[in-house]
Amino acid sequence: MRRVLLAAVVAVLLAGCQRPDVPTVRPQTPSPAPAEIVVALAPGLELVVLGTDEALAPAANDCTTMVHRLATPTGRYQAAVLGADCTAGDAPGNGFHGYFPAPPRDAQVERAATPVGPALVFGSEYYECTNSCATGIDQVALVDVGGRTLQVIAETSPSGSQKSRERADLVALLQGLRTP
Repeated sequence: MRRVLLAAVVAVLLAGCQRPDVPTVRPQTPSPAPAEIVVALAPGLELVVLGTDEALAPAANDCTTMVHRLATPTGRYQAAVLGADCTAGDAPGNGFHGYFPAPPRDAQVERAATPVGPALVFGSEYYECTNSCATGIDQVALVDVGGRTLQVIAETSPSGSQKSRERADLVALLQGLRTP
């Protein structure tokens, strides 16, 4: 019994003798690298992007039948082809980033080139309220593709860490558009 106790004491003492400048090696599971995917936005319209896609059917509306939520190394995006009967509705906020058949009248609009045609790019205020409210500025791009309006939004999360998005990241994402 004394030998077992003595061995335990020696083991504890030796464990405390590790040099502090020698790091403990712990195996890490590598995170999978984002993969390039092809998102079918509509017949004859695709977006090639590095990341993941989650296709969601939105609540009943006249604007779209499918919203693609994209997660990329530069952030989260929403992409949807808007229907012909879509009108600007509720203000963007609390999870709903809005539908924009055209830029709002007071928007500062810039044009950006994409492989499928020019994009109109502008900022849109987005809010989140829980116990208090926070606002951010989403970046929105509208691209007319054969009479259909493609809307892509670079989402903010103002109650989190992302209160604004870089317009250049949105324009870079749009370079993955193609008509196969």
